[in-house]
Amino acid sequence: MLVLCRALIKLVQNSTSTTDRAAAIDVAISLFYHLSSLVSEDTKYYPPTRQFFSACIEILGQVTVAKSFYVHQS
Repeated sequence: MLVLCRALIKLVQNSTSTTDRAAAIDVAISLFYHLSSLVSEDTKYYPPTRQFFSACIEILGQVTVAKSFYVHQS
């Protein structure tokens, strides 16, 4: 999953096609919200799961910043 998150970030950053970049951003944002919805009281108290979710959400959160950057660049 972490590999997928990092790959999405690289695709957003390196894509030369506006359509491909927009699609990657949409997927990353959807995954960000989906993973965020899975965080619960149970996952907060199990360190490996908490670290996994934190790492994925942090990486995917970068896409939100990237989207606002790319939107303002257009």
